[in-house]
Amino acid sequence: MAWRQATRRLVRVTRVAPTFRIVLLDEAVVAERGERVTVWFVRLGAGWVRATDHPEARVLEVRADRQDTHCPPGTIWRRTVELDLEQGTRLRRTVSRPQAKRMSPIEHLLSGSLEKRRQLWEAHFRVLASGRLERESA
Repeated sequence: MAWRQATRRLVRVTRVAPTFRIVLLDEAVVAERGERVTVWFVRLGAGWVRATDHPEARVLEVRADRQDTHCPPGTIWRRTVELDLEQGTRLRRTVSRPQAKRMSPIEHLLSGSLEKRRQLWEAHFRVLASGRLERESA
């Protein structure tokens, strides 16, 4: 009887949540009026951390300016990020690109900002029990 209770306790202590290998791509590619940048974030504790900065991340980077052979045409840089994440882990993908609206020089000067204007899109995902990512509705 005591052996059964000890075994149950041991099972509860040693049970580990399953993890899934998730591969994400951060990249900057040539787009109209500049570059389109995609960056992934992972929920860690109460905040968000860039996938590339996650403590468990394995990152492979290729860059056009270094003339890396595996850098596709039109790509400025690309980071392949591998993470082992538990089911239910939340992720966020942000994509930014230059604003599509054309402005005259006077409109640009009157807008009050001398830096490039960018459009930003965010999408939230979570890791399913199958290891796939599911987009969360807004």
